[in-house]
Amino acid sequence: MAYLETVGQVLQAIEQLPQPTIAAIQGPCAGAGLEIASVCDLRIAGHSARFGAPVMKLGFFNVPR
Repeated sequence: MAYLETVGQVLQAIEQLPQPTIAAIQGPCAGAGLEIASVCDLRIAGHSARFGAPVMKLGFFNVPR
């Protein structure tokens, strides 16, 4: 099973839980951690929380300005 397919299934499973889900975020939150936090019902970020998406991996870095 491909990595992206597996991650998609995990995110969908979290999203479909009948109980409310809470993401407690401290420090850096990027990539898969950001994806997991985004499907939770509630996100609580500490003072040290920093969010980021690695856009270089999305293929947008060659877009003309």
